Amino acid sequence: MKEADVQEMFAIPVGLRHVANVDGIPLYSSKNLKIKYLKAMAKVRDTKPVVPVLFKLVDKGEITPCWLNKGLIRLTAFKIFAPAGIKSIRGFFYPPSNKIYLLIDNNMVFGFSSNNFLATLTLHEGMHMFASKHPSKFLSIFGDDLAKYYYFVFNKIFQLGDKKVKEMDSIVQFLFRKMEAGLVKVSSPNALLVQYYKLLEETLRSYSSLNDEDFKKILTAYIVVIKIYLKDVDMFLKVQRKFGMILAPLYESYRRQFDTKTPSTLCIQELIYPSEVVAVLSEVRLSSKIYQAFRAI
Repeated sequence: MKEADVQEMFAIPVGLRHVANVDGIPLYSSKNLKIKYLKAMAKVRDTKPVVPVLFKLVDKGEITPCWLNKGLIRLTAFKIFAPAGIKSIRGFFYPPSNKIYLLIDNNMVFGFSSNNFLATLTLHEGMHMFASKHPSKFLSIFGDDLAKYYYFVFNKIFQLGDKKVKEMDSIVQFLFRKMEAGLVKVSSPNALLVQYYKLLEETLRSYSSLNDEDFKKILTAYIVVIKIYLKDVDMFLKVQRKFGMILAPLYESYRRQFDTKTPSTLCIQELIYPSEVVAVLSEVRLSSKIYQAFRAI
């Protein structure tokens, strides 16, 4: 049997205890579930090198495999009636508590979950955790990769003509230090988005071959799609095709700059969260730098 075909039967949702509330949603876990998760990660090639780290993080409660539903009846009802948006969330890093929650309910099909998928999810969310806990180390390890990624994105969107943008590091610093870190702390993103608009206008306008009117039109669309996504994900999903000139380069940059396959996940978070670029690279181009970062969490 190929590794990709290995499936894990996880503990049924009984004997669980409440472990967290995330935005008002209760989450449940158990010792047995944690043990099964760690055993599953030890079977996958990609997570074997960091299993000792996973044991520590799970023991400290910083990574928690958990259930949204406590009991088989609630699980059955959830599978039938829950909104698709909720059921599509496989796991997430929660910045207010600096913890990762892996939703076993949403990773299961007929009682089984893919070990490989959980491993990929763990590494992905681990990059967000590392970025949050160790921002300076994150930029030290991945700064060049981020500059490389965003150079291609901005070149395509704003037609920079392959010119070397001296201010690229400043843009990446603002994105990471101000946008990614700041959006967690503010109730409204408007002030940050205004700052970001001005930064891009001041730094990229002189490099662009677009006339003033077209440059401002595209820059406005760039900020608008971010605002829509932050305010209402469902609305973003409905209108995303209208912003193809903004979103398409997010996919293409992975392939062109890192010689990887195009990500199968939805690309939009890259516009605001640089750690998403590294998280996606952990899926499509696993490297020694990813392991270095994970071990340093």
